[in-house]
Amino acid sequence: MTDLFESGWGLSLIVFLPLVGAGMVLLVPKAQEKAAKYVALLSALGAFALSVAAIARFDFGGAERFQLGTDLSWPMLEAAAKRARTEDTGGRLQLEDLLRPFDIAAIKS
Repeated sequence: MTDLFESGWGLSLIVFLPLVGAGMVLLVPKAQEKAAKYVALLSALGAFALSVAAIARFDFGGAERFQLGTDLSWPMLEAAAKRARTEDTGGRLQLEDLLRPFDIAAIKS
């Protein structure tokens, strides 16, 4: 099995596991408050365990080089970069391109 941090998923899981846990807590009925607490605890402990694993894998002597990184793609940023290369922007990403996915007025039309 590939190491989570070598494949690029480790840091993403550390960041998004608590968010997924919070979403799961929202789905637990209010009458089952104890179950919601267990779900929250498990997601927090999972993120904590991954954080400890990341610290254990980090080479503090080689801090000048990039470590534990991810090469996973972000389709929105890739599309903005492609558009910037094809348009007359000199290859620079424009702030407008990065914020376009969050433009509510454009989404509604």
